Amino acid sequence: MRLEDNETPGSVRLSQFLPYVAQLITEHRYEPASPEVLLEAFRTLDPEQQGYLTKEHMSTLMTQDGEPFNQDELAEMLEIAIDPQTHTIPYEYYINQLMYEPTGENNVYTLADRVEAEKPPPPPPLRRMSSYYRSLENIFELD
Repeated sequence: MRLEDNETPGSVRLSQFLPYVAQLITEHRYEPASPEVLLEAFRTLDPEQQGYLTKEHMSTLMTQDGEPFNQDELAEMLEIAIDPQTHTIPYEYYINQLMYEPTGENNVYTLADRVEAEKPPPPPPLRRMSSYYRSLENIFELD
């Protein structure tokens, strides 16, 4: 599905984006990575296997490689990731924080499942008046 706006390349209309994202959430298409996958990723970034990454190294990775974070996103991530004692990112601890699953309505997938379950059934298909007349004719013919 192409969401990009033809009139303004590089942008997406909100009216097209929201239904698309709602469908992704309803279908649980993008579940979070498992702790094992995250741990392997962090270990790849830690060639000396120290068990932590420095703030500087992580900042460089997050702002220069792949889909770069902006400064606000980086600050939000580092606020949670950095150990205030060592000023490093002990990634096993950070993964545990990431794996915390909120209960109830705080989990977007739980909320999506509830909304989907509460949807009323679709209305019956519209019928033409002629089909009602045929039904009446059939009723009166049987009597």
